[in-house]
Amino acid sequence: MPFAAFTFVVAAAASMGIPASADSRPEITILIGAWKTYPIAVWIAGAGIVLVAAFTLRALKLSFFGEKGVQGEVTKGTTLNREEFNPITISEKIGACMLMLTTLAVGVYPKLLLDRIMPAVETMRFLK
Repeated sequence: MPFAAFTFVVAAAASMGIPASADSRPEITILIGAWKTYPIAVWIAGAGIVLVAAFTLRALKLSFFGEKGVQGEVTKGTTLNREEFNPITISEKIGACMLMLTTLAVGVYPKLLLDRIMPAVETMRFLK
């Protein structure tokens, strides 16, 4: 399932905040902005980011890059035959490609969303 693995890698990169993905810039911006007021919370969030990366990489390894076999153990006492998976349809591939393209586009050029978000942020300035 190479396409599913590639899609999972792109989604995992965005989840972990890898640069050029949609999650990287907001994560860093929030942590830098909160550092002066809540340094302990930033340390806790940083530890959470590291844990998310570790668990995501582990899930990627176990799901797609584990030992190849016809049957794999899923839970205690049950097995899953890998040949029973339905192939990924073209509509599913198109949907996944649209999501990956959007994730990468927002990561590379965040102004696409920032122009739409900033008016709402400006109206909330009274919360200071």
